[in-house]
Amino acid sequence: MTAAPKLLHHTGEQRFPPSLAHDLQMDKIFSANTIAVLNHTCSTTEIRRRQQLFSSPRRREIMQTIGICMSALNTQARALSCWRRAKLPLERSYLLPHVFSAYINACQSLAALGNCHPFFADLTAFFANTSMQTTLSDMQHNCTKASAALQTIGCGMLSFSDKHWLTPNRAAVDEYTQIAHTARELGFSVIDRRKLSVTVDTSFSDAFCRLHQAELDEIDAIFAPYAEIDTDAPTKYLPELEFLSEIFTLLERTAQLGIPHCIPAIADKPQYIARDVYDISLIAKGDVTIVPNHADFSAGESVVFLTGANGGGKTTYLRAIGINLVLFLAGCPIFATEADIYPFTHMASHFPRDERFDHIGRLDEEIQRARAMLESAEQKMAFFLLNETFSGTDDKRGFAYLQALAEQIRSSNHFCLCVTHFHGITETDFPILSAEIDPTDANKRTYRIFKAKGRISAYAADILKKYRLDRSSLAERQCSNGN
Repeated sequence: MTAAPKLLHHTGEQRFPPSLAHDLQMDKIFSANTIAVLNHTCSTTEIRRRQQLFSSPRRREIMQTIGICMSALNTQARALSCWRRAKLPLERSYLLPHVFSAYINACQSLAALGNCHPFFADLTAFFANTSMQTTLSDMQHNCTKASAALQTIGCGMLSFSDKHWLTPNRAAVDEYTQIAHTARELGFSVIDRRKLSVTVDTSFSDAFCRLHQAELDEIDAIFAPYAEIDTDAPTKYLPELEFLSEIFTLLERTAQLGIPHCIPAIADKPQYIARDVYDISLIAKGDVTIVPNHADFSAGESVVFLTGANGGGKTTYLRAIGINLVLFLAGCPIFATEADIYPFTHMASHFPRDERFDHIGRLDEEIQRARAMLESAEQKMAFFLLNETFSGTDDKRGFAYLQALAEQIRSSNHFCLCVTHFHGITETDFPILSAEIDPTDANKRTYRIFKAKGRISAYAADILKKYRLDRSSLAERQCSNGN
């Protein structure tokens, strides 16, 4: 049988280590399944394909259809789980019709996805094709036959896992209910039924199977032709559908809060340019007043440092840059008014760790992580996010290590945003951003991120760039001269 098609076209390669999602607090706004999808590298073609889906004007209809499909897939997953947990042949026989009925509904819901957007065309072509529909129709007929066979066995009210009943006679009143009703009328206290655990022992199951061997054999024969069908296939789409659903839901929620989003342009050269970028992780904290800032990273200013007062929003800015880059690389809209971003192939973060360092000093641990971070980016175009790196030692030594790391990142043509309190960085040729009081805020409580001015290094860098004598311009000229 032909394998089911993929919904999301991505490689098996991971774009970032697990620590990045935690450092950026993405685990506060996304499920584990969504983070796993965000982490998979996808091509520029796939980014555009997903952008078309998320920018569709039929967003509400798509969300509703995905929701219906996820409900059907979850029902199927539960039915399969109950059937596999069943230890008695009797219970497995009674659960089989539920498993295949749920499989039919799951396949039909996947086939219906194509009605709302071409993004799902491959699924529709597979699950709605004539051969598949014929199989599902036959299966539905056989499920009806199996249910009829079970109905002839008896009308007992034995309950199995996940509320599947021995017979579908839901109108019957079981003995417990009758006895409990009589007991309450006589003034006796009756234990809540939900606290009881009713099980069927092996001897009863064996006896029942011997008594109704012909009927149970008939049920096995009914479903025997479907032994090679992968009933798990539909449920494998659940994580990816959960990703789509969460992104659509986030777009709805942020729109209600007045936070804009856009579909970024895909840059053909390494850069990250965006206007009014928002840190949406603040929503998880109940903060609905989020201050946007600009992002401006280019080949000439690929490694940028951010300084400023404590509480000035430096880490918030770092998260805004990181989360929106992750979203872009997964083909999602980002929370900004406009953007032009290059599809970086790797991301990593270097944040302080809270664990104890019994066998290694904190500085040594940070050095090791920094080395591993660089090694993970070999042969890739990476964007690094550093937050108070090497802050576990004195300023002089910490600054020396940080400067050396920044030089390595720049010489490897990677990009980096680094939050630091080391003042010595202002005497280097790296671009500097500063968290400063927003002059438009009458209460002087809002911080915004500005490019630092008034420093010798900043002026020198601007002059060099103006006359194309900066590092990036010299490298371009060297290449054009064939050296």
